[in-house]
Amino acid sequence: MSVRRVSLCLLLLLSVAVVPDWAANQSLLVHFISMLRIPPDADTRWPQPVQVYRMELDVTGDGKPELFLSTTWKGGRRGLQWVVYSPQTNGTYRPLGVIEFAYTSFYYSAKSSTIFVPINGGPGAGPAFVYYHIGTGGISDITETYVGDTNADLASMSAWQAKERPSVYLDSLADLQATSTPQWKDADTNSVNSAVGKLDALVTETGDCSAEKYLDAFRGCVPTPQ
Repeated sequence: MSVRRVSLCLLLLLSVAVVPDWAANQSLLVHFISMLRIPPDADTRWPQPVQVYRMELDVTGDGKPELFLSTTWKGGRRGLQWVVYSPQTNGTYRPLGVIEFAYTSFYYSAKSSTIFVPINGGPGAGPAFVYYHIGTGGISDITETYVGDTNADLASMSAWQAKERPSVYLDSLADLQATSTPQWKDADTNSVNSAVGKLDALVTETGDCSAEKYLDAFRGCVPTPQ
């Protein structure tokens, strides 16, 4: 066998070894860590212990709240990156996609199934938002323009944040990985809620890029050309 052929075989074996098995059942925590590529030594590379945030909000209109998971390891100008999971009838969760927002400032409209994420619209532009629609098929950015929205009902948005926004809980990633009794704390009051459980429910993906385009950028998956 030639050196070139041996090298090619080794390359293929290595490639297979590092590709995640997205079709296999994984716990929510393991899947979440893989999706946002949180390294095993994250705590040593960050000034403070990495925190995980969770929130439940029905954004598909089926009466069952989706699970939003985020971490201080991953974020951007608009806030933290949240992986959104939809509960299935068999007790597993299906990932819908990834969205970026700050939990202290976003607004959700149940009427239009839209999440409003405030952004900087520029001097004199008034309030501006990125708009996301979340359905059973995934998450879509439906923003038509980044110019300020003069018709935005800021009073209603503020009232929703103050009275209707679901509770957000946080715990350290290290605690979630090491213990069977996580200590989820309310992000607003810092009080522990022992009723909030582990992230041990299963997540299953098909691994088919063409069928799950909303996850491509986070899986490092290359869709087959159509």
